[in-house]
This record gives sequence, structure tokens and C-alpha cells, in this order.
Amino acid sequence: MSRLLGICIDDVSTSSCVGLNAAYDGYLFLHDESHWFEGIVRASDSSSNNDASFVYGIYLPNNIIKIYMVVPGQTKPFIFTCVRDARFYEGSIGSEIKLGSEEEIGSCKISTGDIVSMKEKGYPEVKNIDVAQASTDLSNTIAGVKQDYAVVFHYLLMRLYREEITEYAKYEYNLEMERRKAVNRK
Repeated sequence: MSRLLGICIDDVSTSSCVGLNAAYDGYLFLHDESHWFEGIVRASDSSSNNDASFVYGIYLPNNIIKIYMVVPGQTKPFIFTCVRDARFYEGSIGSEIKLGSEEEIGSCKISTGDIVSMKEKGYPEVKNIDVAQASTDLSNTIAGVKQDYAVVFHYLLMRLYREEITEYAKYEYNLEMERRKAVNRK
């Protein structure tokens, strides 16, 4: 069973011009059994399908989200690793140097929300979203993006190793929690 989540990636800042926009909005399908998700985000100031970026990764609610984002025209994904704070996820952006290794190039904030749950609670920002249509549109866009060999190759590798990626994300979360405890003790 998959849930439809809304996602917003904000305050994107990088140390160099790498082809990222300042903010992205989109939808994810979260596959509950594995914490694996896949989805599509677009630059917040764009509605063009040509600007659609395929995202996939690991989501451990209330702990950490690790997003691999394939931006049109880029050969390697950007990697967002964000730990949960009081209101959102905050963390770093990496550029893949080689498979499994990345260089930190910036920072960002990420917020997510279960669209069905938000509609039930009456959130005004989702009241006009047709969940069935949004799910169909997302499925169709993902299917189209997966026709690109460069995209699907990396995606399939990451999906193959999703259990290891999940364990590593948990490790990254624990390291960040230890770092925060050490800072708070000072």
C-alpha cells in the first residue's frame, strides 16, 4: 500500500552554481513496508513538465529523509540528507562523486505531509487537490521519467540496496543526534 505525500524542499543554498533551484514542490508515493518512496518535484516557480525532477529514497518519519533527485540535464543525482527538527527536516545537499560517495555542496529544509490526512483535517492548502487524479498524474509522470536509461539505472541500483541505504540513513540520524547532544552539553 502506498500513501500520497506532499513535499516541499525550501531554502536550497549551494556553494556553487550546480543547477538547483531555490525551492521545489511535488508529490511522493511512500511505500509503507519499506520506507522507500518515489515521486516528482518541480521548481516552485514552474509548472512545466520539462522541469520535472524524479526523486526517490528513504523516508523514516520523524527521523530522517534521504532523497536522490535526478534533475533534467544532469548525469548524477543530487542527494538531500535531512534530519527532523521541531517543524521540518533540515540538512545537507550532496553531489554524487561516485556511486555511494558524495561531496557536500549546500543545505536545505524539507517538509512533508500526508495529503489524505491533511484533507481530513481541513488544511486549506490541500482542499482543492483531487487525490485520485494527483495519484494518477504522479504514476504517469514517474512512468515517463523511468524511460530514460540514465535515470532508471541509478534508481534500480539504489532500490536494490534500499535496505542498506535505510540502515545507513539510521546511522546518519544517530550520528546527528549525538552531535546535537554534544553541542547542547557545551
